[in-house]
Amino acid sequence: MEDVQNDILKIKGIRTKVLEDSKKYAVHIRGMDKLCTVDEVREALEELVPGIGPHLKLSELRPFRNDRQAITVNTDKTHIDKITIHNELRIGFNTCYIEREHFIVKCRKCWASGHVERECRGQDRRDRCYKCGEKGHNAKQCSGVEKCPLCLEEGHRAGSGRCRDFRRNLSMARREENMRRRASTIASIPETPKIKVGQNIVIRPPVLTNVSNQSSQQS
Repeated sequence: MEDVQNDILKIKGIRTKVLEDSKKYAVHIRGMDKLCTVDEVREALEELVPGIGPHLKLSELRPFRNDRQAITVNTDKTHIDKITIHNELRIGFNTCYIEREHFIVKCRKCWASGHVERECRGQDRRDRCYKCGEKGHNAKQCSGVEKCPLCLEEGHRAGSGRCRDFRRNLSMARREENMRRRASTIASIPETPKIKVGQNIVIRPPVLTNVSNQSSQQS
């Protein structure tokens, strides 16, 4: 894969690839109504982050639950960080939700997510079919049903979006991202002035003006 940095960030036991290519940084925006257009999403983002327009690459709108739509936005890391400071984006009358895309690494040895091959202590599955998990053939030759050897369920392959192992690691990465956002929000709040020990604080009562006396004097 081009422009993939070799550095790996460890996040609560989850490993995510640090990607240098600007096209590899993405956010998902969900919750637009079915009449929303790509241009409306672009305008909302330009209002949220002024000057971001030329740096955006937007996907086509796709169906989302409850008759809503979703879209993927690609840009460079600097602008992704500016977008993900916000949790929500107002588009028309809808409050849409912003989520940064997480790239969870997968082990080529055991097929589990969250670690790389050199750190793997799991079962070696490199000689097995990636579709059904059995030995003796590869996925192109496989006529069997898809079966995940990680969660032992049929209907999906190892490490796919339906895999419990992958969903668990993705959930942990999302929690870590939320913690980062909260920490960033707290850091942006001005500190309360500290009172030194022994410092005298004088609280002066407000000056009350007798309105009735003033009005009588004016008359």
